[in-house]
Amino acid sequence: MRDNISSSLKLTFAVHAAVGIILGLGFLFIPAQLGNWFRVPIEADVAYRLVGAAILTFGISSVLGYLQEEFEQIRLILQVEIFWTLVATGVLLWSAFRLEFVPPVAAEQETTARLLLYGSALLMALFFFAFGYFFMTEERPEMTRTRDRDYARE
Repeated sequence: MRDNISSSLKLTFAVHAAVGIILGLGFLFIPAQLGNWFRVPIEADVAYRLVGAAILTFGISSVLGYLQEEFEQIRLILQVEIFWTLVATGVLLWSAFRLEFVPPVAAEQETTARLLLYGSALLMALFFFAFGYFFMTEERPEMTRTRDRDYARE
């Protein structure tokens, strides 16, 4: 069985896994500390822990994608990653536009929170485009068979 997953896609999986595992573990186990590091108040840490669990799960799915050798083994992982990164980008942008803290916080904290949301949205959008690109362009076994038949006719 030959490896038909490009090294660029493997690198994308590796970077996504690293980011997902680090941030996922952080939000899962130390959400208040993360908030302090970025000067953003975290009041409802249960919600952040749930987000951490989701981010960690998608990071682990990228590890699983990285370990595979055939496109058919990662097709579903790519489809889910594309959907996750698209929805996450939308939610982050929507949140950044309508951000309101209750109780109100200092303007500096609100600016920092918006920048973090925009930065996170940009990161998710980059992953969305990368995973989408690879889903559309990776060599699939059925494409290879069709191409081989076309060459055999010539």
